[in-house]
Amino acid sequence: MLGRYEESGGKVRAAFNTPATMDISLNNLGHIFAHLPVLSKDAEGYLLPEPQLDRFLLSITMTLPDIDTQTNILQLHATKGSTPPDTTPLLHAADIAAMQQEVKRIPANDRLCRYIAFICESLRKQEGTRGSLSARASIAVLRAAQAAAYLEGAKAVYPDHVKAVVPAVLSHRLANRDNRTQSGPDPEQVIATVLRNAPVP
Repeated sequence: MLGRYEESGGKVRAAFNTPATMDISLNNLGHIFAHLPVLSKDAEGYLLPEPQLDRFLLSITMTLPDIDTQTNILQLHATKGSTPPDTTPLLHAADIAAMQQEVKRIPANDRLCRYIAFICESLRKQEGTRGSLSARASIAVLRAAQAAAYLEGAKAVYPDHVKAVVPAVLSHRLANRDNRTQSGPDPEQVIATVLRNAPVP
């Protein structure tokens, strides 16, 4: 499980919960790669500094599946036994790059952009989160909403796409120093309140 990482000299050093570390040259990753830090449930807040947290598009909470899903997973392993996994690629790097360009072409009108800006500005004014959202955060909301629209097959970005992605895009960006000690406001609750009160175009 990834504990923390630091970037220096064109390399990412990943420190794990064991004494091992791993250096990865950013120059060898190419244009298409995913960086997925994992935060343990028992960890005390985010271990990365806030400017680096801002670089991550989404923060997704992963919980254990329900008992039926766990049973299905066990049955799958029981029937497959030691069969090697299928490593046939589902997508190639060129396919992903083309999809990224298609996502950026999903239109978002002026009212939609103002809606995103209003949400971000409202969050900056909430108690315990003042000024904690950068301009990069609003761009991240737009890009994630475009991706949601693309995956849905929509011809444009709509407010429902924005509302769907805002919690995952902004919750880790609101994790300020007070949240790390569990004494500040819960980011997800703050976001939910702002979304309820934001005028929908």
